[in-house]
Amino acid sequence: MRILIVEDDMPSRQLMEMLLKGLGPCETAANGLEALEAVEQAMRDEDPYELVCMDVMMPEMNGLEALKRIRRLEIKHFKPGAGAAKIIMITARGQAKDVMGAYDSGCEAYMVKPISKAKLYDQLKELDLPIPDDA
Repeated sequence: MRILIVEDDMPSRQLMEMLLKGLGPCETAANGLEALEAVEQAMRDEDPYELVCMDVMMPEMNGLEALKRIRRLEIKHFKPGAGAAKIIMITARGQAKDVMGAYDSGCEAYMVKPISKAKLYDQLKELDLPIPDDA
């Protein structure tokens, strides 16, 4: 499973890499603009991301705007129902309007920090993504 971690905070980005590194190759982006560029390149290379874990509040382009743009790219690039990444929005904000905004923009899941390996793997299981048997 190819993974993109989008997080502007270096310690949080490193934590996500540590939690996900056993699931497949992990690449990182520091903001939504870098994420969009990475997703576009992956599509051009015909090696799209299967999982994107993205912070909501970031400089340059926030996660919600990046989420909307990624979904628009997928619609143009893939046949309906094929190739779209599972996107988990991750944030310190858990207000209902933020959660609903993320789901309305096309994410599959929304997690509130702090993130633990157990919580993350439970979420991945709910999304039917592969995780190690010993997890």
